[in-house]
Amino acid sequence: MHEGHRNRMRDKLLSGGIENFEEHEIIEVLLYYCIPRQNTNEIAHALLEQFGSLRGVLDANADELQKVPGIGPNAAVFLTMLPQVLRRYELERFEKRPLLGDSTSSSLFVYELLKGLPEERCVSLYLDTRSRLIHYEILGSGIANQVGIQSRKVLEGAMRHRAVSVIIAHNHPGGSRTPSSGDLAVTYDVMNTLSAGGVRLLDHLIVTNEGVTSLENLGLLKEKDPQKTKEIAEVYEILNKTAFDGGKGKDDKEVAKLRDLLQDKQRILRKINGEE
Repeated sequence: MHEGHRNRMRDKLLSGGIENFEEHEIIEVLLYYCIPRQNTNEIAHALLEQFGSLRGVLDANADELQKVPGIGPNAAVFLTMLPQVLRRYELERFEKRPLLGDSTSSSLFVYELLKGLPEERCVSLYLDTRSRLIHYEILGSGIANQVGIQSRKVLEGAMRHRAVSVIIAHNHPGGSRTPSSGDLAVTYDVMNTLSAGGVRLLDHLIVTNEGVTSLENLGLLKEKDPQKTKEIAEVYEILNKTAFDGGKGKDDKEVAKLRDLLQDKQRILRKINGEE
């Protein structure tokens, strides 16, 4: 009985493509190739009930997947491997050494590299004199807010690959596209370390599921005044606590206090800029 149903599902896929499939049907058919003799329709529904969506299923780790009845080690490995294969496929659609000298092309590249990852990951892109990619490497991955970018490691990579410029990037899984004060501190640390080695930092990109933020486009890589960079960092930290989470989890007095603080910081920046 299962074999006849499976054949009908394969015919449906071949004749109409995956666009005609419901989420549970996509998972059901995927499981054919790692679960040979069980009713994968029931398992697919159980996975969706547990993880909420196709994306939730594919973002789950192997241990989480194996808690669902019917999912053994082989099926868990197969499902966790799929997003990685798709990410590799998307990257290989680019040129082997794409030009990444502008924020649009570099943002597209790192978005394909980091989008949808459940854990934080930091990468560096090493570029030649034409801003063509020489090599990229993962600097670290793990729990969000605990993965750092070590400036010395970035410089060593640039020297090793004879790069003249570097782009660094990291993702905020489920977080804001707005740079935190920590992001800015890392940016200036890497920029100063690279500059001492004769290498230029072109950009620091922050990737979320909603898109990519370029610190170069925000004008934050041009700033040299230590006092101003400190104030900028504090402004962005306040923004992260207020406007970009809507004051969620805070009472009205706390939100008002943060907004007053933000206005004070913005006045300080205007004075530093000679606008007041």
